[in-house]
Amino acid sequence: MNTNVSSFLLQLYLDSRELPLEAFKQSVMVQLQKVIQFDSALWFTGSTVTEHAHPQNVHLYNQPDQMIMNYKAHQTDDPLLQALITQPGTSFNILDVISYEDWIKTDNYIGHCSKFSIEWVLSTLLLEEHTSLFHAVSFYREKNNQPFTQQECQLKQLLVPHLVEAMKANLFIHIEQAREKKVSNDTWVSAVCDHRGSLIQADKQFATLLSNSFPHWQGPELPFKLQEENLGKTISNEGLLISSEYKGDMLFIRVQQAIGNFNPARN
Repeated sequence: MNTNVSSFLLQLYLDSRELPLEAFKQSVMVQLQKVIQFDSALWFTGSTVTEHAHPQNVHLYNQPDQMIMNYKAHQTDDPLLQALITQPGTSFNILDVISYEDWIKTDNYIGHCSKFSIEWVLSTLLLEEHTSLFHAVSFYREKNNQPFTQQECQLKQLLVPHLVEAMKANLFIHIEQAREKKVSNDTWVSAVCDHRGSLIQADKQFATLLSNSFPHWQGPELPFKLQEENLGKTISNEGLLISSEYKGDMLFIRVQQAIGNFNPARN
């Protein structure tokens, strides 16, 4: 795996935790440009049961909103569609399924692709049989660009499952945060410790929040002691709300800024 791909995957999973829902897919598309070049793209989640598409499930990159509506009028002549349905999980270059000469004669090309500067297409469809949901990710290049290569096709096939799983993580993390904000406007940040209170894993924001209240703390030991009688409870310590509970032999810690104790001078 080359350095660009490794860096992309690391950033992808960081963004899934840290970026808001409305910014995540756009950021992914921007970061993907460092791995596979494309001029525009579509990221679509739909259902094999209903044709109704929720707007939040359609993300267009460098394409106008009317592009997806125009496609519906010309999708029956899409030579890629049947290949994607027949072999979900496989990435297809448009030239894998039809010659260029035949491609430019199709209604899909004439009535749709040519109108939106789409000359070359690289598409992947993932199917979730247990939910009847599918995820389609398509990259597009304009006429003055080169067709997608077989190497790019294979790389995209490797990356798309990561995109989908990171997208789900981003969604569920923010569902949990939204639930917590019904109780408080501040966000909880998390860490996992061993039974001695030494960090095993932690959110980036966890270290920032602890450093605000404990300026000289560097880890990995927690800067406060957790008393046995306080496990499973939420306590206050140095301007922080601290919640802790055991999960097997690991200690789960969640921390939030206590109301009225934020000191901007420490940021």
